[in-house]
Amino acid sequence: MNTIQVKLDTGATINYTEAEIIRAFDQVESYKTQYGNEITISAKIRNQVRDFFSEREWSDREATVTLDEVNELLNNIGSHAIQSTYSGSITISVSFCDLDADDADSAVAMIEDEIQVELYGVSTSIDSVNVDDIEEE
Repeated sequence: MNTIQVKLDTGATINYTEAEIIRAFDQVESYKTQYGNEITISAKIRNQVRDFFSEREWSDREATVTLDEVNELLNNIGSHAIQSTYSGSITISVSFCDLDADDADSAVAMIEDEIQVELYGVSTSIDSVNVDDIEEE
């Protein structure tokens, strides 16, 4: 098998096999192709952004765009759309069983103190807790 020796400035010698060299050249070709694709995509995005702004009606060097128009552009160029923030209230019905407590009042207090609502990445707070029906098992 053919090998290529490379001497480093440190004096060390590294031996590469023919297969390793071919694999390295193939990888370089793959990177060149990928780089060319990225350049093409970048040019396409640049043109889309320029077209977006050139199609606006300009008055005194100003233009108005809507969030929907901007989000359409962002989606077209492969970016995430600008999202809005929402807030509101939620009604959740919860049933429970097997709650150990001294009496019904203690059970209600435990529920009111310990109930939680969690949504991933969302701030939540419990405004009120109403225990509508409680009975001893």
